[in-house]
Amino acid sequence: TTTTTTALSASSSAAAASRKRRGGRRVLPAASSANVFDALAADLKQKGSGRCPKKQRGRLEVLRRLDLDGTRLAEDGKMDLALGRWNQALQLCTEEDTKLKAAIHEQRSQVFLELNQTFNAIVEAENATKCDPTNIHGFISLGRAQLNHGELGMAISSFQRALKADPSNSTARADLEEAKMIMRRLRKQEQTKDSSANVDSSVDVLAWRAQNWNK
Repeated sequence: TTTTTTALSASSSAAAASRKRRGGRRVLPAASSANVFDALAADLKQKGSGRCPKKQRGRLEVLRRLDLDGTRLAEDGKMDLALGRWNQALQLCTEEDTKLKAAIHEQRSQVFLELNQTFNAIVEAENATKCDPTNIHGFISLGRAQLNHGELGMAISSFQRALKADPSNSTARADLEEAKMIMRRLRKQEQTKDSSANVDSSVDVLAWRAQNWNK
């Protein structure tokens, strides 16, 4: 019972510190989904003997417009409207649009993180990685959402999965090192029972937020 209580206390400390993020929005990776659209169009052309079927072309154009609208609205701070546009886009996706759905879920995760709705951010990032296990942005966003939710161990695991998929990804590596550092500081806090460590752990998380939020 004592171990469980201590773990919950450390998790709560990390989550509380993470919520004190600095202002400013992270620019959403519209290029990520744009590349997916291009790949989908090329695939449809190949299946259609060099031409993208008119019906499919129209659907892709609607999806592209909804995705770009969502990105623009999010960058303008109109988060609820952005989420609505992306939800519309998801409803138009087919079962075969796995990479596109992953890109949209990942962007929704970022918005929920901006709104400090960390649980929803985790759900969306998990959906992204389920739709496309090769989506590195999905694992990075999942790790960041878990870190902000106080789930340090799970965040570390997510960053490690991102690095396994792309060992050269500097963002995932930096996030992993920061999460490990926070974990070490919290463990030290548990061992020493030093009240000053509580302040230090908060500073560590705040530093992580300052370095990574606007990337």
